[in-house]
Amino acid sequence: MTEVSIVMADSEDSVKELVSILENLPEGSFVSVDTEFTREKTFFPVPALFQFCIRGKCYLADPVKCDIKNVVRALVNTSATVLIFSGSEDYELIVRQARLSGLSRLLPKTCFDVQLMAAFAGLGFNIGLQKMIASMLAVELDKSETRSDWEQRPLTEAQKEYAAFDVYYLESLYQYISNKLDEQHFSWFKSEMQLQLEQACQVPDAKRAYMNADKSSKLNIASLTRLKFIAARRFEYALKNDVSLNRVITNKALCAIAIDCPLTSKGLASCQMKWGAIREHGAEVIEWVKEAIALPPDESIEYPLDYFLTKNSNHDRVRQLKYFLNKKALEHNIAPEFFTQKKILADYFSARKYGRVARLKQGWRAEILSDLN
Repeated sequence: MTEVSIVMADSEDSVKELVSILENLPEGSFVSVDTEFTREKTFFPVPALFQFCIRGKCYLADPVKCDIKNVVRALVNTSATVLIFSGSEDYELIVRQARLSGLSRLLPKTCFDVQLMAAFAGLGFNIGLQKMIASMLAVELDKSETRSDWEQRPLTEAQKEYAAFDVYYLESLYQYISNKLDEQHFSWFKSEMQLQLEQACQVPDAKRAYMNADKSSKLNIASLTRLKFIAARRFEYALKNDVSLNRVITNKALCAIAIDCPLTSKGLASCQMKWGAIREHGAEVIEWVKEAIALPPDESIEYPLDYFLTKNSNHDRVRQLKYFLNKKALEHNIAPEFFTQKKILADYFSARKYGRVARLKQGWRAEILSDLN
């Protein structure tokens, strides 16, 4: 495996050097980016490492040992094209750090997700980094640090090398994939990329936190009203206390609580709320349930997305839509997952019911699906 040059940005001087490099990168150049973070217990991702590869040299910026807000500022304002791999969680982390620093720009001006790009080139959907590097560049990466503890200090040499290789090959992958993309598919990719970046910058709405609840087709209007209220309270509580949503109430337990309205710890447990969560947050949840019980049913409430895919009367419609979408994807050499992911399918039926424009009828998807009815 290739030896890589690694520079630690873990002091005031080394951080200043990295910031200067990022600030002076010209348009048309590239900087590859990855992040390591933890969020098992927290609402927000906790940064543990920022990795950069610039002109073949890897820089590891350490937010545990030093203040890297200027690194984030330089990153989101760089003139270079930022390359990232499977970037949804990285965008969230960067946006969070940019907001904490009071920046007006939250993500880089030009950012390309190499994994997403590969899907538009017909090279597969959601392929992992190691597999992509092996198949496209014939390089086998060491996977031994995949579940490493990135909060520990000092970092081991193996951790540093693993982190560096997460960005070292991104520019080579980008060049390989670029040669496989025609102008039309590259245009579609850029449109989807822009959409994902815009979505990453949006502030979540607590009132819509219930929209992704599981098994919502079992709920009537009264229980849906309670679900919406309890999910909003869970979101607000998790946000305020920086605790993971699922460490308060799991998505699996949300609907059961909205249906059964438990007012005891034993009742919460019967709804599959975990005992650890009950001990820590159960009193709060019971108060939310009491408030939810007092609410009048909201006859105008919008059904969660899962409702439209799990409702028995929709099964044939969903099957017919998936058949049509798979056919169109094949005709245009596009990964069918861009059309048939559950959230996109559910959004189509939800939009029809509530008079919105479905994602399938927006942007580059609308070009391909112009005859969708």
